[in-house]
Amino acid sequence: MKSKIAMLGLSFLLTGCTNSNDTSNKTETMNKQSEISQGDYKKITNFVAISPQSFQELYNTKETIVIDIRTAPEIAEGKIFSEALEIDFYKENFLEEIAKLDKNKKYLLYCHSGNRSGQALKIFRQLGFAEAYDLDGGISNWSKALEK
Repeated sequence: MKSKIAMLGLSFLLTGCTNSNDTSNKTETMNKQSEISQGDYKKITNFVAISPQSFQELYNTKETIVIDIRTAPEIAEGKIFSEALEIDFYKENFLEEIAKLDKNKKYLLYCHSGNRSGQALKIFRQLGFAEAYDLDGGISNWSKALEK
């Protein structure tokens, strides 16, 4: 199991170093985000960044598990939802902790700016999870959305 997780981690690191300037991928992602912000979750892929409004809508369904992947000092500054699981993206056992989760549940992930949770979303997909969403812009964007 550990070697499988290590291989997955290596694969993730290698694919994470590719050029991300592909405009067609950016356009596709923007289109998917637009679909989600309208609340139509059935027509899109289950692994995308979603707006704070859509994140809240999914959370309200009570069929989701929220995971805060920030560090302990970041979490000490405050969480979006008090019951969110805390799994630090930078910890050595991150992949092992994620692999323990029920792959058939729906997950909502967030970090500070959306970078780590976006990377974690790829890991969830590679590990065979059924459904996971990333808070676009992270907790920073959540705070801005609340101010509006």
